Amino acid sequence: MTILEVQEKEKSKATQRNSKPIEYHEKAAKHHEQAAKHHIEAAKHYEDGNDEKAERSTVKAQAHHSLAADHNKQISKHHANDTNGNKKDHMDDNNMDSKYDKRF
Repeated sequence: MTILEVQEKEKSKATQRNSKPIEYHEKAAKHHEQAAKHHIEAAKHYEDGNDEKAERSTVKAQAHHSLAADHNKQISKHHANDTNGNKKDHMDDNNMDSKYDKRF
């Protein structure tokens, strides 16, 4: 295998690793947008006195919030790991978490 082939293979691996967090961010954002849309619909239905439709819109909004939260968990897991998939040490002195934990 030539050096160029090795570099291309490594570049491809990096692209695959980085595509997941991008996908999670995009999906989370879409669900947040959908949730906002349903909340706006719910408010309009309440203004019109149609409580049943408002409740349905609210349930749809909550479902999208839940789906967005699932994607946010995946984002957090990604940020908790280094580029090799190993867990990062979040308890070093340069990290805000360690300062927070020292107070308790």
